[in-house]
Amino acid sequence: MKIAFLTQSYPPMISGAALVVQHLAQGMAARGHEVLVIAASDTGRGYFTQEPGLKMVRLQSTPNPSRANQHFISWAYADILYELRTFAPDVIHLHDSLSVGLAGILAGKKLGVPLALTTHQLPWFVSAYLPDVPGLRKGVENALWQYCRWLHRQTDQFISPTPTTAKVIEEHAGFRPVAISNGMDLDRFSPQPLEPAKRLHLCQRFGLDPERPVILHVGRLDMDKQVNLVVQAAAKAMHNSVAQLLVVGDGQLRERLIELAEWYGIGDRSHFPGFVQPTDELPNIYRMATVFVTGSEIETQGLVVLEAMGSGLPVVAVRATCVPEIVHDGINGYLVPPKDVDAMAKHLVDVLCDRACARQMGLEGRQIAEQHSRPRSLDRHETLYQMLCGEKVRQRSRLPFAVNAF
Repeated sequence: MKIAFLTQSYPPMISGAALVVQHLAQGMAARGHEVLVIAASDTGRGYFTQEPGLKMVRLQSTPNPSRANQHFISWAYADILYELRTFAPDVIHLHDSLSVGLAGILAGKKLGVPLALTTHQLPWFVSAYLPDVPGLRKGVENALWQYCRWLHRQTDQFISPTPTTAKVIEEHAGFRPVAISNGMDLDRFSPQPLEPAKRLHLCQRFGLDPERPVILHVGRLDMDKQVNLVVQAAAKAMHNSVAQLLVVGDGQLRERLIELAEWYGIGDRSHFPGFVQPTDELPNIYRMATVFVTGSEIETQGLVVLEAMGSGLPVVAVRATCVPEIVHDGINGYLVPPKDVDAMAKHLVDVLCDRACARQMGLEGRQIAEQHSRPRSLDRHETLYQMLCGEKVRQRSRLPFAVNAF
C-alpha cells in the first residue's frame, strides 16, 4: 500500500501526536509499504528528506507562540494537494483536526482517496486555555463538538486511542470511533535494571543524589498538564521523605515551576533539566526513578504513563479521562481525585516507604503496558488501511470495522 500521513508536529519537534505518527510511518515502511509524511517544518523553511520506503515533506511553517520548540502550518492546501497527487496514496491518515487536517480532507476528497483521522485532543483541552469568561468555554466546546461531527462525516474512519476517549466522543458527538492504541516500544522502555555506572552518570548529569529515591514527571510543562500540582504534591511528600524530584520536559511554565519548587522549600532537591530526546537517555531516566507522577486530566491515552509502566514504575495519577484504563488503583499504582494534592502526596509517600509494594506494582504495570505493544498497534492500523483500500470503490459507505480493541 501507499500510505500518506498528515500531521502538524513530527520529530525533531516532540509531542504525543508527533511520536505516534513517527512510529506508524517508520513501522509501515519497515513492513514494506510506501509512506509519505507531510508535516510542519521544524526550521520554518520547507524541505524534504528521503529514506527507504519513507519520504518526509516539511512545509513552510511559523513558530507556535503557545508551545515551546514547536512550529505550525497555518494553511497549505495547494502544497498538500500537490504532494498527495504526486505520491498517489491508497489511503490518507490525518493526525490533525484543524488546518493540516482540513486541507487533507479537501485534497483527499478531490483525489478520491479514503481518509482516516485519529483524534489526539478533545474540545475541553482547547477550552482550558481560554479566559474564564462566563459561557465562553462552554460555547467554544459546543462549537468544537459540532466540528467533530462534521469531521466524522467527511472521513471514512474516525479513530481514538482508547475506548474511554471513544465513549466520550460518542456521548458528545453521537458516533463511536474505533479504538486503536497508539502503541509503545516495550523493548526500549523496559524494567531492565540500570547498570550502576549508568545510574551514576545520569545522577551527575542531572544533579541528582544517587542515594535518594526519585519522584519523576515527564511531559510538556504547559498549563493543561497541571504540573504545578505535581510540584505541590512532591513538596508535601518530600517533607516526609528523603526523596528528590525530577521533572523532564519543556514548556511555557518551566521557569515558573522552578520558582514554585523554591517557594515550597524543595528547590535544592528539585531538578528541571528541560527536554530530553526520547531516543536518547529517556528510557534510562525511567529506569533510575522510583515512582512516576502526573496531575494531567486531559490524556487521550497517556504515552508517558505507559512508558513509565513499561519501565516497571508504579504510577500516581489522576482519576480522569482514560487514565483508569491503564492505572488500576492499588494494583499498579494509585488514582486520586482531580486536583487532590494531599491524596497525591500521601500515595507518593506510600510508594516511597514500601519498596516491596512498589516493585510489585511495577511488575503489574509492565503486564498492562504489554497490551499496548507497537507491533500490535501496527497490526490494527494495517488492517484498517487494508479495509479502507478495499472500500475505495464504494461511494462513502461506512466502514464496518469491528476491531475495537487494543
